Amino acid sequence: DGQLQELRAELLSEMDGVQKASEERSASLESDLKDLMESSSALQASVEALSTLEEKVDKVATLEAKVDKLSALEEKVDKVASLEAKVDKLSALEEKVVGLLLEEKVDKLAALEDTVAQMAAAPPPAAAAQTVPQTPGEKGEKGDAGATGQKGETGQKGEAGQKGEAG
Repeated sequence: DGQLQELRAELLSEMDGVQKASEERSASLESDLKDLMESSSALQASVEALSTLEEKVDKVATLEAKVDKLSALEEKVDKVASLEAKVDKLSALEEKVVGLLLEEKVDKLAALEDTVAQMAAAPPPAAAAQTVPQTPGEKGEKGDAGATGQKGETGQKGEAGQKGEAG
């Protein structure tokens, strides 16, 4: 009986030690689990933040591509504007050239009208009084050189065929 009680006391003591060790181990594991849960939450927040950052990086890359396209378009717009300015300058020059050509032709026409008026007012020379018959529709002969050194006028189609008079 004495040994049994000793064994029982020893067993109870060991059970007490095991229970205390188990409780300490359980408390330690609970603390570790709590730390792991907090670390897991922090890690999950970090992953979410990284995902948000990745999305922002993608948006920035997309925006950079759009900026590059806009820059290329701006260059093209500048070239078009430059070409339009050159076209405007060329159009203005063309108008001036056409104006000058028209003025020159008007001056020549006025000089020709003056020559024709002088010829109409001048008495016909003796040699020009002779008429040479022509068939209607033929081109008249060229006139003699005038006193000013200009080429004589060509006779009109269908006229009686008089020689052109000197200018």
